[in-house]
Amino acid sequence: MTGFLLDTNVISELSRPDRNPTVVGWVQGLPNAYLSVLTLGEIERGAWLCRKREPRYSARLSTWLGSVESAYADGILPIDRRVMSYWASIPTTRTLSTIDSLLAATALAHDLTVATRNVRDFDGTGVRVVNPFEDQEPTSAPWRRSFHGVLTQSRPTGARQDTGGPTRRQTPRNVTKADPRDGVAPTVAPPEHVARSTAPQTRATLAARPRGDARVCDSLCESW
Repeated sequence: MTGFLLDTNVISELSRPDRNPTVVGWVQGLPNAYLSVLTLGEIERGAWLCRKREPRYSARLSTWLGSVESAYADGILPIDRRVMSYWASIPTTRTLSTIDSLLAATALAHDLTVATRNVRDFDGTGVRVVNPFEDQEPTSAPWRRSFHGVLTQSRPTGARQDTGGPTRRQTPRNVTKADPRDGVAPTVAPPEHVARSTAPQTRATLAARPRGDARVCDSLCESW
């Protein structure tokens, strides 16, 4: 299998109202993209930590997580015995977080490149890493990807199934089409529940928030 394993900071960027166009364009050019169950867990953890102090935001985040799981139903990679074997062999020359080291092991086990904003987090693991927040040249894609808040994909009629990785769906979900009169490509529209979540309203309450697990919620509210 070859392709890209998207870190949480990359998949979350696709849902932001002020998303980075460089990242969006880069992901659109990917031939194969996958998520780890760890990324889904990080998103769910963020929603759980926010449930009391930011109940509306927590609900929106949970809904968005459901759309991500649906769009990536055939591309979610588990932490299995093979991954753990690679994890056990990662050099211990520096301290790595458990999640980062397991993401690296997942990428190594499936011959994937990790797409992340935090490239240094994977130093010394031996995994290939790319930062799509910088000007990166995307790999040419055998089929086109479309967006509606989260990544979906479609194949042109007659396209041959790639047997190098997990079976991918061949029909798009919730594809936003461009008006042919405009002569432009489909736009990348975030879900309504994300678009309504404005950063200024959330950030206005940051100063009064407590420490501890609340900082995880704060971090998510700032970046999503």
